[in-house]
Amino acid sequence: MKEKERQALFELLKLLEIYEDIDILLERLIYYVCELMNAQGGIIRLIKNGYLHITATYNISSDKTILKSDEGICGEVLKEGKVKTFNKAQLEGKQLDIPAYSAICIP
Repeated sequence: MKEKERQALFELLKLLEIYEDIDILLERLIYYVCELMNAQGGIIRLIKNGYLHITATYNISSDKTILKSDEGICGEVLKEGKVKTFNKAQLEGKQLDIPAYSAICIP
């Protein structure tokens, strides 16, 4: 494990001890994940009542805070139940609520 990854993991584990508020925890989580992956931004969505709600973001703003659970690439990944990565070509023609050049989606 690289030092940067080790430090990020340490920071995430500390968060679990510090924050009782799930919203704050998720905001910090997406920050550290993006930092670790050198990502320009990220979104965490949680499913609630059959809809995917934006719960935390890093460096991204989106007008579409709620998606149907079968909508867009998030819905596609949720249905398949597997981690998927997308490059720019794969994202073309997909319903996106933010501009993206690549994406990693984890159900």
